[in-house]
Amino acid sequence: MQQQIFVLRIIFLGLITGPALFLAVTQFILIDRALVEFMEFVIAGAVVSIAAIAFSFLLPNFKDKFGGTNSGSRYTTYKIIQLAVLEGAALLNAVAFYLTGHPQSLTIGICLVLLMAIRFPSEAEMNKLFGQ
Repeated sequence: MQQQIFVLRIIFLGLITGPALFLAVTQFILIDRALVEFMEFVIAGAVVSIAAIAFSFLLPNFKDKFGGTNSGSRYTTYKIIQLAVLEGAALLNAVAFYLTGHPQSLTIGICLVLLMAIRFPSEAEMNKLFGQ
C-alpha cells in the first residue's frame, strides 16, 4: 500500500509541475511577448475551471465506478482523474494568460495549482474513501 501511495505522489508531482512551471515562466521570463485581445480565451478558461473544480469535488460520489481489485488501485485511478482534470484547467488558464496577459487567467491558474497541492495523495484519504 505504501508503494502505491509513493508512486501516486510521484505522479502528483509530475502533474502539478507542468502548469506551475508554465505559469512561472510566462509571468517572470516571457515578459516581452505579443499579446492578443481576445477575452474569449479568458472566459473559456474561467468556465472550464469552474467545471473542473465542480468535477473534482463531485468525483468521490462516483467512487464505486472505479475499477480495480483493491482500494489502492481504485484510489490511484481516482486521484489521477481528479488531478488530471485540474491540471488541464490550470494549463488552459496558463495558455490564456500567455496569449492575453490578463491577470484573471493567472489568478485562476495559480488557484488551480494550489487546489491540486491541497489534493496531495495520502493514505488517510484513501482509507477514508475506499476503506482498508
